[in-house]
Amino acid sequence: MSLPRADSADICLLLEGTFPYVSGGVSSWVNQIIRGFPEYTFACCFVGSRPEDYGDMKYELPDNVVHLEVHYLHNFQRGAQKRSLKGNRKAYADLRRFHEMVKDGIHSRERSELFSRIVTHLGEGEDYSEESFLHSRASWDYIAESYREFSRDPSFVDYFWTIRIMHSPIWVLNDIADNLLPAKMYHTISTGYAGFLGAMLKRRTGKPLLLEGGGDGRLDFTYINDLVQGMVRALALHKGHDDSSTFNITFGNARTIADLAAVVKSVVPNAILEERPRAVDKPIRGTLSITRAQEKLGFEPEWTLEQGFKRYCEWYADQWQRAQMQVEAN
Repeated sequence: MSLPRADSADICLLLEGTFPYVSGGVSSWVNQIIRGFPEYTFACCFVGSRPEDYGDMKYELPDNVVHLEVHYLHNFQRGAQKRSLKGNRKAYADLRRFHEMVKDGIHSRERSELFSRIVTHLGEGEDYSEESFLHSRASWDYIAESYREFSRDPSFVDYFWTIRIMHSPIWVLNDIADNLLPAKMYHTISTGYAGFLGAMLKRRTGKPLLLEGGGDGRLDFTYINDLVQGMVRALALHKGHDDSSTFNITFGNARTIADLAAVVKSVVPNAILEERPRAVDKPIRGTLSITRAQEKLGFEPEWTLEQGFKRYCEWYADQWQRAQMQVEAN
């Protein structure tokens, strides 16, 4: 079956493990949203795990879906050449420094510059290329050093493959962001890898921030430092393959989209914010219980929306100003 293709669309939906290849509540909501706005053209960017994990489409595509592309994040046949590489040790030292600053909650110009340097050198032949991550001595040494310093799991093999599996999708997402069709708005239906892709696209395109429901919708926002804390605790306390639990790693206090918008405005007063009524069939979400994570992991969130998201906005504004200065200088 050939997939519909277009050069552009009004709205591009970033769909991780959902519509149109997986049935369920979220997929049904996506299908209803698309059909409920026939005046707009939609592009769907589906990202999944592996081809064998999905069958045929579970939904017939609405007429206003003009573009569909499919990507698999855990595709280990991407073609990164298997050869011995030294890698750039200075680059991985910078990566270590960046990780340390994130872990310690340090927000500075140095951290912003390090992040910018890392995400702009993910391409082929660059310091942080997929080939370097998978096959360089510098990458191996950094992973081994991190294992000795941070891991409580006695198995280095498990740690090594966990790092690989978690990070490899970054280069798939980088390729998607480089080649995805232009749209007037990119909207991620979920967080996770699709959310990261959405952040990359917003960074590259500078599209306005869309607020649904006039800002009255509530979400349980989580700052990256708290997320990492929860993940590290879960990994450290994991007892083996038979130990399985689900945890909500959030702040435990839902806030309105209007609250988030106010933080944006406090940092970028001239930010363009669009308000639209919330779709009547869009689920209303709120506070998630973190009791299990607190009791079993000792997890305690530290970063409020005003603290965490403000730091992100300040970093983004700084990067935008730097980019403008570079353009003017050239």
